[in-house]
Amino acid sequence: MKPINVAKHIAFLIWTLHMATGSDVVLGVLGMPAFIECQLAVSETLVWQIQFGPIIAMNGKVLNENTTKYVVQKQTGFREILVIHDVSLDDDRIYQCQEITNRSAIDATKLNVLVKPAAMRLVKPDQPLLEGQKAVFSCEADRAKPLPDVRWFIKDVHGNITEIAGHVTDTMYINSTGTRTNTWRVNVTRDMFLTSLECNVSVSVLYQEAMVVDLDISLIPGKPMFIDFDGSFDAGSPKTFVCVSNGSRPTATISWSLDGQPMGEFDFVVIPQLNGTSNVRSTVRRTLSRDFDGSTLTCAVTNKVLEARGLPPLMSHITLRASYSPKVEVVTSNVFVREHDNVTLQCTVDALPQLISAVWIFNGAVVDKRLYGMTNNATSFLMTLVNVKRSPRDYTTLECFGTNVVGTSDDPCTFNILPRSPPLAPDSCNSTSYGKDITIHCNAGFDGGFTQHFTLKKMATAATHKLVQQIHST
Repeated sequence: MKPINVAKHIAFLIWTLHMATGSDVVLGVLGMPAFIECQLAVSETLVWQIQFGPIIAMNGKVLNENTTKYVVQKQTGFREILVIHDVSLDDDRIYQCQEITNRSAIDATKLNVLVKPAAMRLVKPDQPLLEGQKAVFSCEADRAKPLPDVRWFIKDVHGNITEIAGHVTDTMYINSTGTRTNTWRVNVTRDMFLTSLECNVSVSVLYQEAMVVDLDISLIPGKPMFIDFDGSFDAGSPKTFVCVSNGSRPTATISWSLDGQPMGEFDFVVIPQLNGTSNVRSTVRRTLSRDFDGSTLTCAVTNKVLEARGLPPLMSHITLRASYSPKVEVVTSNVFVREHDNVTLQCTVDALPQLISAVWIFNGAVVDKRLYGMTNNATSFLMTLVNVKRSPRDYTTLECFGTNVVGTSDDPCTFNILPRSPPLAPDSCNSTSYGKDITIHCNAGFDGGFTQHFTLKKMATAATHKLVQQIHST
């Protein structure tokens, strides 16, 4: 707002106010002329005087001692106007015109002298202000009459103006002037960025002036955010992590840590904004093993505002969740079975995320689930071989593989299917004699999955079956 040009218009305003309202109070401004109109008709016996004071003028003429201070003007022959030059606080009195011949014919008018502030002061804290700090703004209008109206307003970046409620204190002086101070205490917020404060001072309707201060505010960076990352990573594969923070002034810095340990080298980019703030973006690339499953990745951001206020960096944390292809294991790889028995094979699995499928390989071909009654879950595979036959085809190797979204297990579970049954009789026996010694040699039959024990019996004759000698061996 611009100050009103009081000097140019004051005389006209005061005269107009009196004429329009017929008020018994006339406003005058310190150092300016004041105009008081008498409502009585002009006559030779009309006098002007200060109430309870000396006579100023008579019959339209000012007395000699008052010629420099007062002037009487006639308005088109009907009314007299007393002009008081260079109004001072001493002129703040009641003036009356009256007929000497008619003591009851009196018109009294109070001259109310207005005094614009001798000084105006706007006291503000050092800038730039820091977001979150406490700030005090004080606006003072000194030695005015009447007490001035002192108000605070804030103007936002869009031009909207809002009045602010401050704390008002007054000091009065013996000469009827006074000082008014409006103090605004505030916690500096982000919403105050790019705004301006205005202190508006006005005295009655005749004087108005404003003092403006543009706010310079340093801003805390926005909370860091991970971009397109929920914590999942593929173990053993390169992974790019991205963290951003917006709206810092001055520019912020970003740091990374994994389980509380600094991560070392990373990329950092500053993106200036049109409003004077800046965004920052940091990228770190790592190849992590499955051992980091459950670890905590941290992105931290700070700037000089946080440091000046003794505050820690702003942080975002995310728990890492490793994804890896299945690892399959078997406790016992040799499985012994009896003919016509059913046998269940179990393969344990470690996989993140959970399995999508399990595949069994038998003699180089994928096993048909309908034939073998396979059951799969998140941590193991089960396959039941039904009615095992004792044939070379059944006694071979079975393998199982697990598959999830990451891939298929590198190494399979391997089962060696070994039969268990009564042993077959030895065959192809022959004997060799060396004098009195005889050596008998037989080919061992199928052992049935157990350790075989051999017995050689010597009979008296084939007819009597009388046991003469028995020899055991393994």
